Amino acid sequence: MKSLDLRSPAVWKGLKKELVTWAVVSVLSGLIQPITDTNPETPFGIVKLLQVLFVLPAGLLTAVVYTPVQNHFNPERQLGRSLVFMLLIWTISGIVVNAVIKGLGLTI
Repeated sequence: MKSLDLRSPAVWKGLKKELVTWAVVSVLSGLIQPITDTNPETPFGIVKLLQVLFVLPAGLLTAVVYTPVQNHFNPERQLGRSLVFMLLIWTISGIVVNAVIKGLGLTI
């Protein structure tokens, strides 16, 4: 198997579409996320906005990682592989972004 060359334009094919897709998924995910452990005086709309803003980086990171992985390891677009890559990368991206947010001391 050839090595993954991130400088190759072919590896980044479809990145714009993936960025838009994952941005939409992130916004929807943030909107349906339940509200827990917040200050009761904080308005509902502000809490939802913050939830969306906290999930959005994970979605964008997912798009940036998923695109080259998908183009290199699954060029034939087998659904099973795509779903495994998608779920693993989305989960790991969420964990990484959450760790960074917690490390910075940010909370909703």
